Amino acid sequence: ATTEIYTLSLHDALPISHLTTVERLEPAIAQAAARFSLVEVGWSLTFLTAALGVVLWGALNRKGSAHLGRFFCLTLVLFALDLGRANGPWVVVYDQDVRYQEDALVRVLRERPYEGRVTIAPYRSPTMDLLNQVYRGEWLQHQFTYYNIQTLELSMEPRRNSDDAVFRAAFPFSDVNALAHFWRVTNTRFVLAEAEVVAERLNQDVTLDGVSFRPLLRFKVVQDTSGFIRTEEDPSGPFALLEFEGAVPRVQLFDRWKVVADERDLLSELSPSAYDPNAVVLRDAISRGPNASDSVSPVGNAVIETYEPKDVSIRVTTSRPAILVLNDKYDSDWKIWVDGQSVDPLRANFIMRGVFLEAGERLVEMRYAPAVLPLKVTLVALALVVGFFGVCVWEGTRD
Repeated sequence: ATTEIYTLSLHDALPISHLTTVERLEPAIAQAAARFSLVEVGWSLTFLTAALGVVLWGALNRKGSAHLGRFFCLTLVLFALDLGRANGPWVVVYDQDVRYQEDALVRVLRERPYEGRVTIAPYRSPTMDLLNQVYRGEWLQHQFTYYNIQTLELSMEPRRNSDDAVFRAAFPFSDVNALAHFWRVTNTRFVLAEAEVVAERLNQDVTLDGVSFRPLLRFKVVQDTSGFIRTEEDPSGPFALLEFEGAVPRVQLFDRWKVVADERDLLSELSPSAYDPNAVVLRDAISRGPNASDSVSPVGNAVIETYEPKDVSIRVTTSRPAILVLNDKYDSDWKIWVDGQSVDPLRANFIMRGVFLEAGERLVEMRYAPAVLPLKVTLVALALVVGFFGVCVWEGTRD
């Protein structure tokens, strides 16, 4: 009878009905998840009780520096046990060379990855669902990150940046033409898709001028002997890497621009109906107005010399004053130098990084240099903690 009462009480305590009805988990998985949660609560109470015991023991037995040392050692052991138990399941050891071995898809995308971002086609099918699962669960979090292959989607974004959210909301992704225009203005040149069917459908559905998709690589996905997912080039494979030929280049030069301070008006200038590929829209006013002539001759050229996650250098030659736009996200922590002189960055096309240049040959350098104040505050706090413990030890020695 005691066993039956205990079983009923435990079953009532488990939130199995919520997991099966709201979260739509299978009963066996729901029971395992609920049981795991209760066990974690037990471990939390155990370590909380142990921590309170150590603190109480330290407060009631103050007997010089030797006792203080034992107190610190017990505290560190308790921390190590708690964090080690909690993080142990997430520590996975593998051979880096095997895990990140180059395959057919990576080989194509890793060559000058700054020339275009990667995304996945929006259509649904069993084949596309499988590709989407591999793309988000494997490539975004591992291979693409390791090889600095840039994607439109982020592998981790617990709190979306407000400007990024507003910018994306201006493009209704339910409309494939709006989505393709979003790819165009964000330098998204590569699209992963189901071969043949999706490629043909994209070319039919997207009706924007000057936009088309062409197959770049046909491949299949396999699992090697180590259990890792690889891609192999296969002319009859079910998947394809498409090149989106309507995407703007990563760096652009404009001798025509307009300043639009209002956020909604600026975004409307970037809509498919109002978009002008030969002009840039600025959010910040600059002292120099756009060139008066409507010359159609090229304003110049810009070549990326180095491109690292926190350091970009661009060699620019321009025949007249122009705005250089790097189609990477604007952030105030990115600093810009032109021929060694610090200049103010511009917000171009709402979210991109730009800078004004006079005519001539220029070297533009961009470096990510965040403010050091948070680091200084952290160092001061650590110094105060160390000083506090030092005073405690000194006082214990005196006693």
